[in-house]
Amino acid sequence: MIRNVRHILGLLLLCILLLPARAEAAVSSVEDLAGLLNAEQLQSARQLAGEVSSAAGWDILAVTTDDTDGKSARTWAEDYYLENASSDDGVVCLIDMDNREIYIATSGEAIHYLTDSRIDSILDSAYAKITNQDYAGTMTAMLRGVKQCYDNGIPSNHYTYNESTGETVVYEGPKQVTFMEGILSGAVGLLAGLGLFGGVNGRYKMKLGGYAYNFRTNSKLKLSKKQDVLVNRFVHTRHIPRPQPSSGGGGGHGGGSTIHIGSGGHSFGGGGRKF
Repeated sequence: MIRNVRHILGLLLLCILLLPARAEAAVSSVEDLAGLLNAEQLQSARQLAGEVSSAAGWDILAVTTDDTDGKSARTWAEDYYLENASSDDGVVCLIDMDNREIYIATSGEAIHYLTDSRIDSILDSAYAKITNQDYAGTMTAMLRGVKQCYDNGIPSNHYTYNESTGETVVYEGPKQVTFMEGILSGAVGLLAGLGLFGGVNGRYKMKLGGYAYNFRTNSKLKLSKKQDVLVNRFVHTRHIPRPQPSSGGGGGHGGGSTIHIGSGGHSFGGGGRKF
């Protein structure tokens, strides 16, 4: 019996080792398609994007362009994310010289950290740079702003407002346990149980199947009549109000993030500023 259990445990551990890990690690990239940065500035921006990506675990994509193929800054940034990101969680920081707009697009987990009001604050800092044609400073301001949002965490009163459907969803905490986490937890529990079983088995020197308790001759049963009577019942109720979104868009939602259905049916948040 113990040998069979060990075989089962070995197979379970082998399956865990063979299961694929997370498909890809978070990526970071900086592309200067508009030719606004020199080599040193480009390298500095790439280093900063990598630091933000490592800290948050998101895809951090920063890009400049002078040709959006007739698309708005928002649509171009979202399409760029779908074409270059490795996961659902991430941010695009765009300097759009075609539409004369700076834009931040958010996806997945980043939506909850970069609320409307926080994005407005980042754009305030970046706008002061872009109007002075400080393109490297603009990129740095956006990337540092993303990192600051991550460091500040998700607001306690956070919710998302979907402008495409009109739906408001209150944020209720982190995601549930993943499949891999469940497998690992089960393996740890099984190991602990086998360890306890082995200890008890070794202490009493018992062999499975060598002893059976004769419950028919060693047990007694006595039944008596019993009746439960409900005397009284008290029910207390309390109304807990939920936060409601403010009117307007952009930073007017306070701790909320406005989202919409973008390219390919993907949900995005974000905001931009013309210059």
